[in-house]
Amino acid sequence: MRDLNLMLVFEALWLDRSVTSAATRLGVSQAAVSGSLKRLRDGYQDKLFTLVGRRMQPTPMAEAISPSVLDALALIRQTQVKRMTFDPLTANRGFVIRTRDIGEMICLPSVSVRRSHLDFAE
Repeated sequence: MRDLNLMLVFEALWLDRSVTSAATRLGVSQAAVSGSLKRLRDGYQDKLFTLVGRRMQPTPMAEAISPSVLDALALIRQTQVKRMTFDPLTANRGFVIRTRDIGEMICLPSVSVRRSHLDFAE
């Protein structure tokens, strides 16, 4: 599977059992979810979800892969939680500031004054 965004579509369909609701959850059009479902079906060579009444029911293949897909997405989401926050007082890294001459004359003096003020505060 080359497009991991398809896994988000799978998850939304799994949770909502509706193309329309999945589209709302993902913030995309119903047509986009339908197109992604077609690509998922092509990739897995299985229907994955079939329309039964007004609900999309998972096929046995979807039932089989759902724990792995949902666990993988949960692991990916955990990486966002573990992201460190930026603390300018303790940061020890260099920054490149790109600006035009006018920006250098207007902005940089106040930045350098604030930085030197921080140096004295420590």
